[in-house]
Amino acid sequence: MQKDLKEQAKKFQDIEVKVKDMKKLIDNSLLSLVKEREEKELKVGIFWPSMIGDCMRKVYYMYKLGLREPNERSLKIMFLGTTIHNILSEALQKYGNVNIKSEVEVDLDLGVIKIHGRADNVILLEGDKASSVIEVKTISSRKSMLLAPKFYHVLQLIIYMKYFNASDGYLVYVYRDDLSTKVFYINYDEGLFNYAVQRLMNIHKYILEDKEPPPEAKLDENMQWQCHTCPYRRECEEKISRIFEKV
Repeated sequence: MQKDLKEQAKKFQDIEVKVKDMKKLIDNSLLSLVKEREEKELKVGIFWPSMIGDCMRKVYYMYKLGLREPNERSLKIMFLGTTIHNILSEALQKYGNVNIKSEVEVDLDLGVIKIHGRADNVILLEGDKASSVIEVKTISSRKSMLLAPKFYHVLQLIIYMKYFNASDGYLVYVYRDDLSTKVFYINYDEGLFNYAVQRLMNIHKYILEDKEPPPEAKLDENMQWQCHTCPYRRECEEKISRIFEKV
């Protein structure tokens, strides 16, 4: 009897080890895939479209301290966002009776600076007379139900609309808990485009002058969530602590 119990326990232990090994294999494979897609090179004066909504100090650190790997949770959310985008693209192409382009390249030369990069979560609807831009974003759950689109997402969409000469666009939020959607219609606004460009010009100036921007995300409650996953959080908080020590 005791021997049977030991054998049973040994089987359960073996299964537990196999499960852990399989989970490790899956997690490492997923993370490697996302890292492969995200590996990019930074050049001063060239900004990615996604940087428009990032904390200015974070972008500054990206150029000054070098790119750092996001944490595991952020990488998995990025992977999920790309997967949902691909599913939506396939569904629209197959059943929506529309012509689309997915994973498009953006290359917007603004003179002093350039906005360049692959727009992974953008879908371009091609019509007879004009195009519409769809940007797909994932959000945690329906508990955080949106009443309006997030401003930094609008700025990013406006950049895409400018590049593709689209007069309108759509921000599609997909809730990760049940895959329900919330859609917002966005008109192109030249004033918002100029604001977005000026924002990047300001960051560019900070980089050239080797001067740290203010900790924008910490000062704006609508951006504070960025601090939780920021790979430069330690340097930023140390800088803030030194400032308070001098006061």
